[in-house]
Amino acid sequence: MIAVKYKNKTIEAELADNWWKISKGLSFSFRKRNMFFEMPREDHWPFGMFGMFFPIKIIFMDKNKNIINEFNAKPFGFDIKTWRTYKPAGPAKYVLEIPI
Repeated sequence: MIAVKYKNKTIEAELADNWWKISKGLSFSFRKRNMFFEMPREDHWPFGMFGMFFPIKIIFMDKNKNIINEFNAKPFGFDIKTWRTYKPAGPAKYVLEIPI
């Protein structure tokens, strides 16, 4: 677990700091929890909602942990037209996921 500052609050989150944890994320989990991703480098990392069962807020942050973008993301539905990926406007080093 790691403590992350978000909008003047401290949030406890599970740390995804290796390839497997980053790839899997919260997919196929029914347990709502916060997850903090430490990516290998700053980039425009795309995040999808494949295998998700609940909506989350995706917060992209730069190397200084300044917020770049926030998205309210919904799980994929049965209609492929509703599927989307979420990418930051600028290079992100960290990503915080919070159930909403």
